[in-house]
Amino acid sequence: LKSIREELKEHGKELKSIREELKEHNHILIRLDKGIGTIGRKIGADLEKLTKNIYLETLKKQGIDIKQIKRRKKFKVNGEEFEIDIYIENETVLLFETKYSATIDDAKEFLHKIKLIQTAYPSKKIQAFLIAINTLDDIDEFCEKNSIYLITSE
Repeated sequence: LKSIREELKEHGKELKSIREELKEHNHILIRLDKGIGTIGRKIGADLEKLTKNIYLETLKKQGIDIKQIKRRKKFKVNGEEFEIDIYIENETVLLFETKYSATIDDAKEFLHKIKLIQTAYPSKKIQAFLIAINTLDDIDEFCEKNSIYLITSE
């Protein structure tokens, strides 16, 4: 009976040690998750700037006042809040969504935003552009079917 108690006491110490290690691992994972999120946001912001700068000359040639270009424009339509990466409004509304890696879900989410903006601006023609370094799903057909211009490095 005494040896069982000693073993249980020893197991208790080991469990306490394991709990402490798990706590430390949890803190490390939280820090990593925050770091990865920061990197992702930085890449996204850089891609938006790059997109804006690449298309700047083309937009100027189209007669678009560069002051009309808005990055990360926030909307609230039908009680739903969302953001468009690059927004330009003149006779036509130009919407740009930028992604490092675009999936079919990203394209569907962008289409949802487009439809909300169409309800807010029913008299405006809307052109939508999904710009991605690469695509993870076969989204070409989805974008084409829904009049979203897909621009990718692939």
